[in-house]
Amino acid sequence: MDPGQQVQRLGLAAAAGDGAIWLWNLGRPRSSVLTATWSTANDALYTNGFTRARSILVTGGVGREVQLWNTDVGQVIDGICATAGTQITRAEWQQYLPDRQHEPPCDP
Repeated sequence: MDPGQQVQRLGLAAAAGDGAIWLWNLGRPRSSVLTATWSTANDALYTNGFTRARSILVTGGVGREVQLWNTDVGQVIDGICATAGTQITRAEWQQYLPDRQHEPPCDP
């Protein structure tokens, strides 16, 4: 099971008045894990829920907008890597991340 499906099937999403969203994995009720947090906007969010067919979180609030959030980590990573542009070079890695081993985030 991919992480997004796991969050969808065993998860809880909570939205707040400041536009924040929290996702918890409830697979083990005695040791629930906060898996993600993010901020959508300054508008309050009042409703949220998962779609049944895909790992999509649906939110809505005072801004009168419905937003769809992909919670499938693999799909999100693939999408970011597909649109990020060229891979970071070893020289750039050394310049910006000198204390870390060279491990580019996306496959070439």
